[in-house]
This record gives sequence, structure tokens and C-alpha cells, in this order.
Amino acid sequence: MMELLRDPLWQFIGAVLALLALPTGFWIYLLQRARKEIAYGLLSSRRLISLSSDLRDRVAITLDGKSVEDVHLLIVGIKNSGNVPILESDFLYSPSIRAENGTEFISAEISKVHPSNLQPSLKLYPDRLEVAPLLLNPGDYISVQALASGPSPKASPDFRIVGTSRTEPLLKSRPFSDRGDWGALAFWFSLLSFMIFAGTQMDSTAKKIFWIGGPSAIMLVAFYQWARSQFGAEASRYVDDA
Repeated sequence: MMELLRDPLWQFIGAVLALLALPTGFWIYLLQRARKEIAYGLLSSRRLISLSSDLRDRVAITLDGKSVEDVHLLIVGIKNSGNVPILESDFLYSPSIRAENGTEFISAEISKVHPSNLQPSLKLYPDRLEVAPLLLNPGDYISVQALASGPSPKASPDFRIVGTSRTEPLLKSRPFSDRGDWGALAFWFSLLSFMIFAGTQMDSTAKKIFWIGGPSAIMLVAFYQWARSQFGAEASRYVDDA
């Protein structure tokens, strides 16, 4: 065992790992420091009703007694994607989703909340959807389902929160198999298999490099990817299907 520790190759690898541990620890510290952040995104947009130009003058479609054309179903989400609470008093005014590009909101309702005891209040206006200020702990999110009319409905967030100057994009979670993770696993498995094969074809010094340095590098890269997926800012901007 002592002879192994005196091996210059092992000493070199230990020094490299020690040097890598310092920036890795600092990087994780940066990821975990207080971050106030809110995310917004259009999770789904689907056309429900559309009339061709030939039928617009002959067919009338009404909803709640009001004539409508080109009706779309929109699902938008709002999430506290930071790691500190957003208090009700942090909102300078009621956060809203404003219609753009000739869009007009017809109806709207809260379709999903997390956690289940979150109780947001929603007001409907033709040009905006307004949510009453409320406490949002890290990970809390709200999904709003709205019917909107217009040839190409579009909406944007209007938030003003103490401690943050912008709204981050909210992303819809995808299945594991669709995120490219299977490809990453296949790559690392293939690389490890190649190393095992190559190690059997080399002399003792080369084997040491392959069998010690190679797996160490793979573990470091795997740890980096895991830490990024767990603590990275983008990881908190995903929501389950609304």
C-alpha cells in the first residue's frame, strides 16, 4: 500500500484531483447562493376554432354571447425559479400577462398549482390576465389556461419584483428519453468500454494512466453534469406538464 502511495503517477493524480476540488467547491457555492428569480413561459398553444376567409361572412361563432374568430387555447406558467421566497410585498404591482399582436382574452382560469394549497386569485381583462400578489416559495408555480382570439395569439409577462430585474424563460419538462440523456449514457459507456479494451493492449505504465486517470476524469465530468442538473439555475426553470 505504501509503495502504491509513493508511486509518482498516483501522487500526480492526487495533486490534480486536489486542485480540481477547489474550483469545483467554489462553483457549487456560487450555484447555491441566494438567487431571487421568477420565470414565465408559454407552455402550450393550440388552435381550437378558425374560419376560412370564404366563411367569415357566412358563419358566426359565438362564445358566451360574443362573436369570436380564430380561438386558441393557451397555457402559460409562472414559477419561482430562484432559491429564496418571493413575498407578496415584493411585487410592486399585480403581476399580469398582457395580450399582444391583436390578441384578446375571452376566458381564463387557474389550471394547475404547486403546491396544492397555493391559492392564487386571477382577474380577466380583454387585454391582460392579472394575478393578485402572493407568496411564492422556491419551486412554487401557477399554470393559467386561457381562451384567446386572434390570428396569432401572443402574450408577454409584466412583472416588477424587488431584487430582480428580469423574467427568465419557463421551460416545459420533457421525458428522460427526450432530453438526450440516453445519448450521454451511451457515450460514457462506450468510452469506458474502449478504455477497458485499450488497457489490455498496453504496457504497465500506459495501463496505469488509463485505469487511474481515465475513470477519474469520467467521474469528474459525471459529477459536474450531476451538480449542474441539481443546482444549476436552468434546472429550476422546468415545470411538469400543465
